[in-house]
Amino acid sequence: MKEKGYFIQIPDAAAKKLGLDTTHELDLTVRDNELILAKPTPKSGWKDYLPPLIVALISSVSLLIYWSSKHIGHVKLTGDYSIASFIIVLGIITGSLFFTVSLIRQRRNGDAAARRIYWRNFPTIVLSFVIILAFILMGTFWLLGSLFVGASFDCWTAEAIFGIFNYLINYWMTLASRSLNSTRLVALFTIVIVSGVVIAMASNGQRHWWRYNLSFLGPIQRQPAGGLTLP
Repeated sequence: MKEKGYFIQIPDAAAKKLGLDTTHELDLTVRDNELILAKPTPKSGWKDYLPPLIVALISSVSLLIYWSSKHIGHVKLTGDYSIASFIIVLGIITGSLFFTVSLIRQRRNGDAAARRIYWRNFPTIVLSFVIILAFILMGTFWLLGSLFVGASFDCWTAEAIFGIFNYLINYWMTLASRSLNSTRLVALFTIVIVSGVVIAMASNGQRHWWRYNLSFLGPIQRQPAGGLTLP
């Protein structure tokens, strides 16, 4: 038996606002007893991988030339002038540029989600993602530094590690700008807040840090000998 289909008529004003015509296809999803029509997410082509790769290669070669000019034979994983420091600094610079350029291009191309971001909010959105990227990178290399204490690599290996991380950062920031919407922003910021609390707990050197910090929730005069305020 042939399945019966339905037609949905979209008002001209809405179609014009979204830049739709009769050739466009829309994805339909059902959520909370609501029908949601959305433009299908464009698939990534080989051209999307090329700009982050080119920038990563240029950055890697430039870094190798810098190390060679300074006669540096081995590069530490973490610390001053280490792989981590170069990845964090250069990754934030290139990643923020990719995020900004991609978001501006989407806005000019008429992307509905990007057009809802006002120019006055644009610096805040970019700064938020840059801060998120910085925290992710610092947390990652703090963990790697704790696992591989005193690790160092030759310049070629260090360059390869830097290039891989730089490419992933640039590509991830490009994808983040393309998939930007209010729901994902709220979810991402919530994850960052929770992750910050967890990282702070994990990196605290005091075994009984919670007894000391929770004591400040009540009056000092009522603190018991153990340090934890009781009702």
